[in-house]
Amino acid sequence: MAEVLYKPGYSRSWALVIGINAYHHLQPLSYACNDADSVAATLPPLGFSPEQILILKDAEASKSRILDAYLAFHEKANDPDDRVIFFFAGHGHTVQGSHGHIGYLVPVDGKDDNLNSLIRWDELTRNAD
Repeated sequence: MAEVLYKPGYSRSWALVIGINAYHHLQPLSYACNDADSVAATLPPLGFSPEQILILKDAEASKSRILDAYLAFHEKANDPDDRVIFFFAGHGHTVQGSHGHIGYLVPVDGKDDNLNSLIRWDELTRNAD
């Protein structure tokens, strides 16, 4: 296997920024969208081009849309020196598994009593490879 040498800077910078206040099935939040906007505003001075920052808020932040955008980084951010930021402001959900706690992100259309409607955190980290 060839050794990968990294540059001292980033080739390109990508961001997926999510904020959900208005949930379909859960209590609303007050500041998640403001947090997402604030994070997105801090990124251009750090080298993120505005067209490479995707912001999903409220109704846009469905499970399928979040996963589609996240998995699209596999094709877009394909240089070893690219960086990707994922920011989520919204409800989370935790359940006890056989090996410890399992964390989930709750998309706008998620139901905390239906795990299939949630995004399992380790699914994101596994797909980050």
